[in-house]
Amino acid sequence: MSGPQRRRVVILLAVLLVASFAALRPDAIARVWERVARLIDIRGEQPIAADPPILSDYELSQLDDWEPQQQAERLLERAINNYGGAREQIADRIDGWRGRVRLAGALETHYVTALNANDLRMRAVAAEIYLAAYNVPKTAQHARALMDLARREAETRATSLWKLGLLAGRGVTRDESFEFLLTFLHHPEEQVRHWATEGLGAIGIDRTIPPLLEVLRTDESPTVRERAACSLSSSGLLTRQQRLKAFPGLLELAQDESLDAQTRGWVFQALAHIAGVRLPQEVAAWEEWFWTRPEAPEALDLLPHEEGEAALEAPQLLVPEPDSEFSHVPRMTRLDWQAVESAKSYNVEVDCFNCCARGEWCADRGTTWRYTTGLTQTTHGFEFVGAQSGRWRVWAVDGYGKAGPVSQWRTFDYRR
Repeated sequence: MSGPQRRRVVILLAVLLVASFAALRPDAIARVWERVARLIDIRGEQPIAADPPILSDYELSQLDDWEPQQQAERLLERAINNYGGAREQIADRIDGWRGRVRLAGALETHYVTALNANDLRMRAVAAEIYLAAYNVPKTAQHARALMDLARREAETRATSLWKLGLLAGRGVTRDESFEFLLTFLHHPEEQVRHWATEGLGAIGIDRTIPPLLEVLRTDESPTVRERAACSLSSSGLLTRQQRLKAFPGLLELAQDESLDAQTRGWVFQALAHIAGVRLPQEVAAWEEWFWTRPEAPEALDLLPHEEGEAALEAPQLLVPEPDSEFSHVPRMTRLDWQAVESAKSYNVEVDCFNCCARGEWCADRGTTWRYTTGLTQTTHGFEFVGAQSGRWRVWAVDGYGKAGPVSQWRTFDYRR
């Protein structure tokens, strides 16, 4: 008998044996099949382990022979899959990876997964990986250098704000960085406001909730409003207990008839994410769910403004006088304005005619020539660019990051 013939005979005998057993013990066959079917069913809440979720001695022995990029890729993948010891290995090795790994390929993919993981510890790991990849030291000195860079360098401003938020989330200059990021929530450029919002979300402290609510309510960009809603409800480093403190503010927004349908939709999505329940898009249903919870009274403390609190006013401009003309060189220019009650800081925008396009102001083209934030005094000095016209305006910001109305433009002119 040839080989193929023997295999066919063996298969036929096996089928006959199983059929005979099934005829005699159908209940046993049913139980076996039910168990097999249950094991491969993709439904169900609990994962089914393929092997023990721990780093093996063999893997650990390999790590030291690998390049930092390979180490980071393997350990981050293992950490995402909850392998015991993976996060500890990352913590022990992260300083050695600084400036020696790149967010590219598998590491970039794992970084994005970790940044959006449901486990806040994995989001913290993602922040550490990002800071290591971009060689960002976790020091107060470097955080302040990033602040200076964000003030001076328009091209890297958005990235600097994101790095600053990640550093603050790891405990570096947390309060100082929070105050600094607040000042960029009203920047003329959408991308800057976007990353200031993301940076606030990465800090993970209660104080970020009121300004994020204000961004969701007032920012002119749908993209920025959506990122504020996500930072409040799902992304960033706020815990669920902290996110519950945003509930009263979100309920107020849900009743705000000035919001467009898209923003109201984001508000209800945020409520659902935080609560973890599905309810109709009706304020009464969400109020009933929330106000029966023990966290409700504590959350009232984070509402941005008490009833009757005075609103910020537009600053009154003092110096220079309207349409002032200058001829001194260097063109050092001093701006003064009157203090605004309840103002925490001031933002100043200086515009330039002919700087961004011939015959136009920069602001009229959707950009800015010079923008300074976080001023705590009512004066500001700078060197103007050339023999041409300029203009300036100021607005106040309160302690919750809410901006007041902007003053009128005031024009000046340098003759030489």
